[in-house]
Amino acid sequence: MLNLSTGVYFGLDSVGTRMWQLLSKHRSTEKVIKSLLAEYEVDETQLRRDVENLIRELTDKGLVKAGAKETPPCADTGQQGSTHRRLR
Repeated sequence: MLNLSTGVYFGLDSVGTRMWQLLSKHRSTEKVIKSLLAEYEVDETQLRRDVENLIRELTDKGLVKAGAKETPPCADTGQQGSTHRRLR
């Protein structure tokens, strides 16, 4: 990936590329995590950390703009809403 305004290049491995594809498609970390959990044998906590780290790195390099969205409590679990990152 190349930021044309700064000339910063950011390379991704195959898993990072898949994360980027899903982030571009869904623009929601929760949807990306759900998709990746179905595709890979990975610990959910580690996956969440990896996705958030990728978003942070891409944001820091000016390649994406990320926003936060507060979600309502989950109907299934009753857990309080949480903040999910959405790409703009």
